[in-house]
Amino acid sequence: MKSFVGDYAGRVKEPDWAFVLRIGPGWDRRAAFPSVVLEVGYSESASRLEQDAILWRQGSSSVPKRPVRPSLA
Repeated sequence: MKSFVGDYAGRVKEPDWAFVLRIGPGWDRRAAFPSVVLEVGYSESASRLEQDAILWRQGSSSVPKRPVRPSLA
């Protein structure tokens, strides 16, 4: 993603997986931000994942509504 807003404008972040709604009368356009974002943390610390969740939520005008952080530990 390259279209973050506010304090996060100019940041670039690709999720490990995302669900993006199709919008418009013909369902032919993608929404600006994903509705669901999955970040897998095997290569990142818990604090880094928390920062990613903040970026996705605040930098996308709160389109992903609630970060979920499952733990396998």
